[in-house]
Amino acid sequence: MHILVTGATGFFGGNLLRMLCDAGHVVRYLSRNGQLAAAAYNYPQAVCCAGDLNDVQSLRNACDGIDWIFHAAAIVSSVERDRKQMQEVNVEGTKRLFEVAKAANVRRFIYISTVDTIGIDPNGLFANEETIYNFSPLRNPYSDTKKAAEDFLISIQNDDIEIVVVNPGFMIGGFDTKGSSSRIINEIMHFKGLFAPNGGNSFVGVKDVCRGAIQAAEKGKAGERYILAGHNLTYRDFFSQVSNLCNRPKPLAVLPRFLTLNLSAIIENASLLLNRKPMITRNDAVFSLLPHYYSSNKAERELGYVIHPLESAIKDTIDCYSNRS
Repeated sequence: MHILVTGATGFFGGNLLRMLCDAGHVVRYLSRNGQLAAAAYNYPQAVCCAGDLNDVQSLRNACDGIDWIFHAAAIVSSVERDRKQMQEVNVEGTKRLFEVAKAANVRRFIYISTVDTIGIDPNGLFANEETIYNFSPLRNPYSDTKKAAEDFLISIQNDDIEIVVVNPGFMIGGFDTKGSSSRIINEIMHFKGLFAPNGGNSFVGVKDVCRGAIQAAEKGKAGERYILAGHNLTYRDFFSQVSNLCNRPKPLAVLPRFLTLNLSAIIENASLLLNRKPMITRNDAVFSLLPHYYSSNKAERELGYVIHPLESAIKDTIDCYSNRS
């Protein structure tokens, strides 16, 4: 199969590129300024295609002769001042890529979304694909723009190209070169996990999500979306599990809500004044207080998706960060 991956220089996209190459697929990846993806260093069959989601001609070059597209590229930010740029890349860029893919007769378009486009169940149950998005009042630019792109793709479904959406949970694992979601484990390794947020999340190994995305390309129903989540844990329980595996102190307590919100606002404002990317924003803090718990039953039933024990993904992450030291 001839496959295009966007976002291969990132955490999920890099792991997906490796898995696709190991399976014998011919992989092309889109990269701004022709930057080589670290994931491709040991895979000479992975071809870099210089391009940008804003450059239609480069997208035409990238999509030529492609059977499947895995679209994972996006700007990830919870800072409101980034919203305009995120709208241009995450939403309009997705639209451009889709239109070019359709014209190039690409067979399947797999959109890598997020569980944050689904929302949480108001009754405290595990959310599923039918749970209504209820994060709009929080005005988080990442979840809002990913939701807009997802809505466009689902609404545009036609016979020319088959669209499948996957919604990953909180991914952890090795090769997190940009320090995205796995950064939380690195912080615990450096004794910064003594106080846990009050909420919870659905933690999942990135390899499980990559396998699930490939299964969605192979067996997913066109026009459907599939949650690829994992172990629903409070942050305190997750921090404790990580602490056990890297021999660090368990969290002393859950940080009170008012402290979480106030401290994050101070950090965000100070960082923006210094023109630096905030380590945490108030939007991040608000999300960390919520129970982000999800069911992957649909993916397990229709795709054969399997959730493995979290321990191996945590160990992969610990090994990855330890080797950098």
